Parts: sequence; C-alpha cells; structure tokens
Amino acid sequence: MVESFLQSLTDLVQANIGNPLFGPKELASQMGMSHSSLLRKVRNLTGKPVNQLITEIRLTKAREM
Repeated sequence: MVESFLQSLTDLVQANIGNPLFGPKELASQMGMSHSSLLRKVRNLTGKPVNQLITEIRLTKAREM
C-alpha cells in the first residue's frame, strides 16, 4: 500500500513534469487528499517534505532523459 501510494505520487509528478506551477497543492488535489494530509503522509513515509520529493522526482526524470 505504501509503495502503491508513492508510485501514484511519482506518476503524477512525472505526468506534470512540464508544468512549472505544479506543486504540493496541485499534487494533493490530484491525489484526492487535503494539502495538510498529503504533507503529513509524505513526511511520515519518506522523512522528506513534499517539495523536496517533487524536486527529487523531477531530477531523476531529467537524468533519465
């Protein structure tokens, strides 16, 4: 379940990679969660803030390209 959640999150970030305005609020909306719930859940699962996780996903995708 945790891996499924993180995979969904990663997929959404990658799908919006070209949108410079895509951030935690948009991610929470697309995940069907409140902003605060997303922040808490991501921090609890990864130990990282959502902004950092989004940046890391973007950098990983950029390296793949």
